[in-house]
Amino acid sequence: CGLVHARGSWIPVPGEGPHINLGPITERDYEIWPNIQRVHGRITAEAVLSGRLGQATAKGLIEHGDQMRLALTWDAKGPFAAGPVVDLECGDGALLARMRERGIAAIGVDASHEAAGRCAAEGFNAFGAAWPAVLADLRTASVAGIVVPAGFDLLPGRDRRRAAENVVRALRPGGVAVFERPQPRPPHAAVFDERASIAPETLAAALAEAGLVNAQIADDASRVRVERGAP
Repeated sequence: CGLVHARGSWIPVPGEGPHINLGPITERDYEIWPNIQRVHGRITAEAVLSGRLGQATAKGLIEHGDQMRLALTWDAKGPFAAGPVVDLECGDGALLARMRERGIAAIGVDASHEAAGRCAAEGFNAFGAAWPAVLADLRTASVAGIVVPAGFDLLPGRDRRRAAENVVRALRPGGVAVFERPQPRPPHAAVFDERASIAPETLAAALAEAGLVNAQIADDASRVRVERGAP
């Protein structure tokens, strides 16, 4: 409803404002909005103001997204179950927590020293650094899994090839890499240029040339899972 000031007081006037659909605005919104819509259907102002999309729901949706990410990433019963797994953009440590729950050794890296510090304070093996440098420093055949952040798509071609080669070098045979991909943004979102993003099928083909095979593309094209082929 709305309010109209008349005769010295405010008078409520019925309206359709609460039924207006709300859309994503921030980068994080774009990550979780599809999950919210799958659970709740339309996302309206009324749903938000009434508390139906409160903290508990948001937490569950974020966990749902992390579970989908994990399902595409590692099977805890696979040959790489002992780890270690390296998450090159660990953020709030959600994947590190999942790995710990499954007894899989994991290392978190984040360009934000603050985010990495919070993970370290939670007892995770995490530190702040630029992920391409960390990837280049990983020892040969030393890890069972690597999560490569969406920034891979936006690297210059030469740096992208070098990063893919470093993933192959660092993984053990049969190890898994998950390449996360930028998600589309509206035209006014200057932080993202969709034209710079690589189509998932093109990315999978390029990774196969580097020795990363058996590509699986997420239904929403948000990540590509590959395995290190035999040397």
